[in-house]
Amino acid sequence: MKKILTIGFISLIILGIILLIFSNHNKDIDWKNSLGIDKIEFATKDIQGKAIDSSIFKNHDLTMINIWGTFCKPCIEEMPDIEMLYWEMKEQKVNIIGIVSDIVDPKTADELTNEARSIVKKLDVTYPNIIPDAKLTSGLLKKVQLFPTTIFVDSKGRIVGEVIEGACTKQEYQESIMSILEKIK
Repeated sequence: MKKILTIGFISLIILGIILLIFSNHNKDIDWKNSLGIDKIEFATKDIQGKAIDSSIFKNHDLTMINIWGTFCKPCIEEMPDIEMLYWEMKEQKVNIIGIVSDIVDPKTADELTNEARSIVKKLDVTYPNIIPDAKLTSGLLKKVQLFPTTIFVDSKGRIVGEVIEGACTKQEYQESIMSILEKIK
């Protein structure tokens, strides 16, 4: 009886391992992400006051969305690399936008928007940086636990590829972009 239980237990472990391997095998292709969100939608303004919405995704094969905060030194330090990438990837129909995560409280919105503008100006950042609307604040931003966090969306706003938590180099972002482009084209 003990032998049968042992064999049964070992069989269950092997079956569990096999299921785990095959459930993660096509993780990128199935577009699963750690945020539990499938699509990004918004209608808001950028930090310069210009209206912007998620329809901007349709003009690009891929959009990199970098979620950052004015309080986040690694976020700010990676911005020059992201700016270079923004210009280098345009020909491949890749766009980049930033979401300033800490501009959510109406009491501090003006002050933090001015701070974000100051950071962007000092670093000569030209890619759009947006103020989160209610949909982003109650959805995507509630799921973000580390700054910066970077996600990628296709032309329909669907999250593709892996979520990147923490700062990266230009080369690391570029490698992620190229890998995702290969899979979605």
